[in-house]
Amino acid sequence: LDYVLVTAPGRVWLARGFAVLLVKLAKRRGVVICPNYVLATTALAQTRQTLYVAHEIAQMVPLYGTTIYTQMRAANAWVRTHLYNADHAFYEPPEQQPHGIWRALKGALEQLMGGQLGKRLDKWEHERKLRRFEADLKLADGAARLDSDQVKGHFRDHGRWVMQCYHERLRLHHLDDESALAAD
Repeated sequence: LDYVLVTAPGRVWLARGFAVLLVKLAKRRGVVICPNYVLATTALAQTRQTLYVAHEIAQMVPLYGTTIYTQMRAANAWVRTHLYNADHAFYEPPEQQPHGIWRALKGALEQLMGGQLGKRLDKWEHERKLRRFEADLKLADGAARLDSDQVKGHFRDHGRWVMQCYHERLRLHHLDDESALAAD
């Protein structure tokens, strides 16, 4: 299960750290999840405007934060140039809200990490991970983006491989992108 995590500006590395903890806890239960993107609310617009990225955005289903989801879809209106019928979610899941102890824990963590402690921890984690990923960032086939607004650890760009396969299949059927769209 891939997921996109959107957080406050200046907290993407802190959020990524919590996401990695969640990944490890889920793995102990036999569940594989992948934090595909960790974005600040100021970095919702995707700069790579490919069919692959359009498909990634179009297939998103919000688990929490439908307002942010709506903002992300609006910030990436270009998706319709690739997938003209993908202008809204496949279905509208109910907004999930934490209850009881989870609500209190969420509020306490947001309060604690929203201040100087969170700022220092985010900066520390950012610098630490940049040193660790320095060699991976130099890979020719990577699409990783690691900065203060986004963490996209796509060191091996699956999108490039998927699009190569897509174009090969189009060629096998003597089609190009435009004729494939017209065939729908």
